[in-house]
Amino acid sequence: MTKNFTRPEAAIDGDALFQDLPLAVGLYDAMLSLRTQDDINPSEFQNYAENREVSIEEPTEIWRSMSGEQDILVSFIKDYSLDSPTKQFWYIAVTLEDSETQSHTLLFSFPTQDKNLVQRYQNGEQLNVEDVEREDSH
Repeated sequence: MTKNFTRPEAAIDGDALFQDLPLAVGLYDAMLSLRTQDDINPSEFQNYAENREVSIEEPTEIWRSMSGEQDILVSFIKDYSLDSPTKQFWYIAVTLEDSETQSHTLLFSFPTQDKNLVQRYQNGEQLNVEDVEREDSH
């Protein structure tokens, strides 16, 4: 049975969520189910879209983990409170790594003020930010 998908309001042009990729939709739905009620409303995610590229290019942390049997997820996390006391949020970009080319496909990204949600993306192997080569392949 095929799910009749309506693109989430959080989808940003250039990410796989915008293109209705099933893996991105599933992971996005899982993220929504873990959010607290008082976190940033998904209807406001577009207001944070400008933070996506900076979060990928200048992350505070990068985590690599396995999803399923073969999907390698890499989460780029930027803590904006480190840069400015008026910005109390994290921005997370979740990518799918191609192990052969070491390139990343951006699945989806989102802002959050929920530290517990951030900790969900801080699993697997923490990569050294300086050692990770980032290209415009996302």
